[in-house]
Amino acid sequence: MKAIRILLLLVMVNFMAVYSSAQNNTNTGIGIFLVLDSIAGYPKINWIIVDAPAEKAGLMRGDLIVSVNSISIFKKSLEDAIKIMKGEEGTTIQLKIKRDGKEIPYSIVRETYTYSNSFYVNPKPDDAFLSGLFRIMNDAPYWFKHTKSKTPISIDSSNVFHTLYYQSLVTLPGVEKIIFSNMSMDSKVDIILGTYDTKDMAFSKLEEQLTKLQGQMPEFYFEPVKSEEDGSKYIVIGKKFKDGYEEARMTASMHTSKTGYEALLTIFADDHARNYIISGEAANDEFSTSVRRIMQAVPEKFESLKGTLHPRTSDYYNNSWYELNTIPAGAANCEIRTGSLGTQCLCFFYEGTSYDDAYAVYKKLFSQIRKSLGSSYVYNFEKPFLSDDDPSSKIANFAHKSKKESETCPNLALHLNKDEGGKYLVSIIFDNSGM
Repeated sequence: MKAIRILLLLVMVNFMAVYSSAQNNTNTGIGIFLVLDSIAGYPKINWIIVDAPAEKAGLMRGDLIVSVNSISIFKKSLEDAIKIMKGEEGTTIQLKIKRDGKEIPYSIVRETYTYSNSFYVNPKPDDAFLSGLFRIMNDAPYWFKHTKSKTPISIDSSNVFHTLYYQSLVTLPGVEKIIFSNMSMDSKVDIILGTYDTKDMAFSKLEEQLTKLQGQMPEFYFEPVKSEEDGSKYIVIGKKFKDGYEEARMTASMHTSKTGYEALLTIFADDHARNYIISGEAANDEFSTSVRRIMQAVPEKFESLKGTLHPRTSDYYNNSWYELNTIPAGAANCEIRTGSLGTQCLCFFYEGTSYDDAYAVYKKLFSQIRKSLGSSYVYNFEKPFLSDDDPSSKIANFAHKSKKESETCPNLALHLNKDEGGKYLVSIIFDNSGM
């Protein structure tokens, strides 16, 4: 069990360091999103998947598809056009594209590619501001590859992260400035609506823009949030679903600069998690009670639940840990560990060579945790990059429903993974770094 403790601790440290929403799908084809251009009578490329065959071949957003394998698709429905374009991996599709009045032939081999789950359909394609905004939002999962310059225009070396700034390839009418920036593992774009002499003027501009956007974007939530750092208020914006919502893709806020008060919208990179709402009230069985008790101790770093201390036994890293005095039913043991990135409580439920047995434990725990937390929580299945290369790895994250913003790390994660020795491990990880 000691080897498992060390492995899971290292997994958790890496998990916090690289945790990012990586909600991706795979598909076979050339990697384009189409809309029907009713005036031209042809399907039009509305978006191209990064690194998919269409982008590699040189297709461009706005191209009209005139024919597929010598079959004209003039005035065909979008559904019929897509059916004609489908095919098996490794097969070739012959396209004739119309661009700037000229017809261009393309021969493209279909491949299996990865793409983001997040794609926003612009409800007002004739609105120039909204079209540009949705273009940036759809590029966010790809770190704005299509919407910013390839090379930085300036570098800020005043901090250890060396922030890189890029030129915008998108124009938004009525906007003062668009700033793309990369810092360490973070990428975002600040859309400065205007700079004003007073806070009231900046808030007025922000409210005007938000009122307009709310009317144009009915499928999105706009929720006010109070900053825990300075008490200032801002708005978080993301897509709503019948069974949940995505973590906030964009924020609207007022920022103090050297020249005045800025009203700005900020769009964040990565593919933000889609959270599912838990229905029903929390259960009161032994397992549920102990899980909620541990969750309640997360903000205080589990101080009230610490039992016997087991001192460190290594000169190279701190592997000391505390026993937990509340162990959920079914757990072999639980440990509290503190590292440079936060404090975790790890409860171990399975260790063995059978994936089927491990998965059965994982599924049972997933159901139990949902019942334990009830309707105040949501869950998602976002894998950290650490687990992407392990098809057997599974993870379910649970977070407060009231918190729409992406967390550094979820408060509770159910994890199934395989260790270096080939054994499958199932654990629940309670964590305070996302608070």
